[in-house]
Amino acid sequence: MEHAAKRRRLTRRTVDVALLLAMVTLMSHQVAGGALHEWLGLGTLALIVAHLVLLALGVAVAGFGLATFLCNDIVGYMAMSTPFASYDLSNPPALVLVENASVIALFAFASYHVTRIRYQVSNQRRRARTTRP
Repeated sequence: MEHAAKRRRLTRRTVDVALLLAMVTLMSHQVAGGALHEWLGLGTLALIVAHLVLLALGVAVAGFGLATFLCNDIVGYMAMSTPFASYDLSNPPALVLVENASVIALFAFASYHVTRIRYQVSNQRRRARTTRP
């Protein structure tokens, strides 16, 4: 098995085991105590987000994130041509959170695939150099 595939599988397994341990500790609030329970809750939220990004959900969320990114003129905001990103303030708070999360997922999805393509290109170049006479 290729090294990158083993590393991805190990990353997925590590996130899954960490989620399992965090959830067991979170469910036993009386054992963990209040402060640990709150910090584990935040950590679990981060692990769940990482878990979802590692799964196939990425494509759909990234598409929605791209639409949000373009429709709300976040590009203009990032290029400093507009003072604020133009989010619709009449949207319900849940939709605003979903839009923000989808934009973050878009960047995670894009950076993952750019890194993956760079890795494949560098492997092809390395193989080409080693196979030359």
